[in-house]
Amino acid sequence: GRALGSAEALTPEEALALFSSPLEQPGAPAAPLAPGTRADLCLLRAPWAEARRELSAELVCATWRDGHLIWSDGAADACAMPVPSVACAPPATVLPRGE
Repeated sequence: GRALGSAEALTPEEALALFSSPLEQPGAPAAPLAPGTRADLCLLRAPWAEARRELSAELVCATWRDGHLIWSDGAADACAMPVPSVACAPPATVLPRGE
């Protein structure tokens, strides 16, 4: 595709909000995250404030969907790890799933 003009570009936070909002309401606030809710998780090897400056697949350590590990770089033996909670994995970006 062709490059977007600066007036059409999104910040990383705006793009993340579109992916974490309900499908019926793109850009709406994400559903609250609580124990037992369905969520996907992308665990980054750097804090968001650092990772957002240069987004790259190389920053991803592991990915969970519906609480199941679907990809890991193997470096942290993620296959043996339970799904991290927000409290124990501060650099993680948690994407609630739209209902």
